[in-house]
Amino acid sequence: MQKVVLYTRVSTEEQKDSGFSLQDQYKRLVSFSLKEEYEIIKHYQEDHSAKNFNRPKWKEFLNDLKEGTINPKMVLCVRPDRFSRNLE
Repeated sequence: MQKVVLYTRVSTEEQKDSGFSLQDQYKRLVSFSLKEEYEIIKHYQEDHSAKNFNRPKWKEFLNDLKEGTINPKMVLCVRPDRFSRNLE
């Protein structure tokens, strides 16, 4: 079973209220993980803009990796823009 980390993020009140809430993202990712038989080892939930990576939970994720607290095979997010606006 592959170990995965879930990453959910919103940056505006509109996103929170318009069907792309943190809860909705989480439910989708859990459902996908169950279907694929992935083991969810941690969930990072963010309420910050994706214009850069200076985000508290993203920093926590990197620190957990560095310290060896987690060792996921993948980080799952609902859409690429939940991870970053600038994928280049």
